[in-house]
Amino acid sequence: DLAARVRSECPGDERAQVTRLWRLLFAEEPNAADLTRSLAFLKELGALPQWKERKDPKDTRDPELLAMAGLCHVLLGSNRFLYLD
Repeated sequence: DLAARVRSECPGDERAQVTRLWRLLFAEEPNAADLTRSLAFLKELGALPQWKERKDPKDTRDPELLAMAGLCHVLLGSNRFLYLD
């Protein structure tokens, strides 16, 4: 749901989606390195063969949404999200 939310709030702009996700989870903008790593993660995950090459025509999963959901999982499991400094 979180991945779908950031995609619907910033359609077609991965950079804005990642920035929105960081704002929602951490109440701050991502720094340049965090943004670069997040965008690279989305690109790599979205290009996985099991998501791109579907053998079943009934499979309607969106690789970009799955990648964003993966990034959401990673950030939700991060120390930054789980612990306060």
